[in-house]
Amino acid sequence: MEKKKDERKNVAWNYNLNTHKLSGLFPNDLKLVLDLTPLVVGMTEQQELVYQYGIKQWVSSNYAAEKAPADKIKSAEADFAGLVENGIELFGEGKIGLKGRVRANSAPRTLDKAVDAQFTTLTAEQIKSLFAVADAGIAPISKELREKLELRLLELEDETGNN
Repeated sequence: MEKKKDERKNVAWNYNLNTHKLSGLFPNDLKLVLDLTPLVVGMTEQQELVYQYGIKQWVSSNYAAEKAPADKIKSAEADFAGLVENGIELFGEGKIGLKGRVRANSAPRTLDKAVDAQFTTLTAEQIKSLFAVADAGIAPISKELREKLELRLLELEDETGNN
């Protein structure tokens, strides 16, 4: 059987920043809609875009073995429900996983290393942004680095008289 030129074999993804809905249009015009609202509250647009990309990658890689679009959708919905229930975190480059699960190939925290290397040049706003990203689960930081950053933030705020 010959495929028509306009027939898609892949999923066409779309994300709406206003509604926080991630939509996937599958072959045969089957549609998947995931509401990311409970996961992205309090994020900046940039953080939210990275987050939705990670979720899209997660569900796509998990349903890759499924043949039928309807089975792919069922798999994606089940994976997404698990992510919402258990929480998720980004490991960088848009890769996500279940919160608390240690990856077998995990390396020392690269964010900790990068922040530590620029520690003396960080501004109060940058430190606050790091906390927001870490608190959202996008890029966790170690307890030790958080404590160090909290002290540095207090110093910076004392220097400028801001709280």
